Amino acid sequence: MPVIVYILAILFAVVAVVLLVTSKNPTTLSPEQWQKYSRILMIMFGVFLLLAAVRSCTGGF
Repeated sequence: MPVIVYILAILFAVVAVVLLVTSKNPTTLSPEQWQKYSRILMIMFGVFLLLAAVRSCTGGF
């Protein structure tokens, strides 16, 4: 399977989990909390892209 299929499957799973969690417990976040979560997500996204690039360059599946 192409790598894009794995990426899309993981993205779909994460979005589904986030929607399920947030729909059960709707809370408003302060700007500080938004900033903290945004920073964490950007770091995770960067790490994911780096790992995908390494995996692609090393001939991973």
